[in-house]
Amino acid sequence: MQYEEIEPDFESGPLDELTHVLPATTVRELASSFYDSVTHCLAQLDAAASAHDWSIIKEQAHDLKGISGTFGAKRMQQLAAELEHAIGMSCAQAAVLLREMHDTFAAARKEIDTSIASQSEAA
Repeated sequence: MQYEEIEPDFESGPLDELTHVLPATTVRELASSFYDSVTHCLAQLDAAASAHDWSIIKEQAHDLKGISGTFGAKRMQQLAAELEHAIGMSCAQAAVLLREMHDTFAAARKEIDTSIASQSEAA
């Protein structure tokens, strides 16, 4: 499955909504939990891809797709959906997609951290 339009690594809307209704410390705690969850899912995906375990890949991709939207990690969400619904994808193709997911997560995390820091300074 290939998407016509590539989503940005980070879209600020979901995070902006969280910062309007929650204290800054809670947003930072949620971000930390988000980072831990994504890191866990990516590790599970890496292990499942190495083991050629497509049931775990689909399960973890589904979980990752859901949690990515919480903080506006749109590209991660898009890639996870692509992996979740992959039919006939080779392990080599999955590995390339997983590498892109790791890179996208790093970029989104940097943008989320910067956004949280700037919103904390403005408060």
